[in-house]
This record gives sequence, structure tokens and C-alpha cells, in this order.
Amino acid sequence: FVNLEDNSKSTEFMYMGGANLELSRNICLLAEYTNLSSLADKNFNGLISVGFRFRSEKTAWEIGGIRPLEKVEGLILFPILKATLTF
Repeated sequence: FVNLEDNSKSTEFMYMGGANLELSRNICLLAEYTNLSSLADKNFNGLISVGFRFRSEKTAWEIGGIRPLEKVEGLILFPILKATLTF
């Protein structure tokens, strides 16, 4: 996506926005948008990720998916699974 060795542009901005909807005490719905300034300059519409977070006292599990906002043939969502353990 981005060539980090390219010195023609000295700064890179990452744009992110998200929402968190609490469905219950232990479950929430997540949605996030991400884009980079160099990709936005090339008319890339960014990435959207959606999923659910299941949490307990010491752990949290996120299951969801990510995809570009552009039409991608045959891709619905690229799956994501993340676990967090609090010590």
C-alpha cells in the first residue's frame, strides 16, 4: 500500500474514527474507519472494520472483519480475531 522508503512526502497522517454500541454489560458492537493521507490523495476510500467484543473480568475477545470501502470482487470481510488478557 504505502512505500515507507519514499522521501517525497515527509509526513503521513492516519485518519481514524469509531463507534462502540453497548448491547449488554459484556457485549458491544464495534465499527471503525481508517485511512492514510497518502492513500486518500490517490482516491482510496479507506478501510471499514466491524465486529463484536465479548468481555469478562479478565479477558476480552473481539471477532469481526475488515474490508476496503471500494468494490472488491468476492471479498465480503477479511476475518479478525483478537484476544486480550488482563493480568
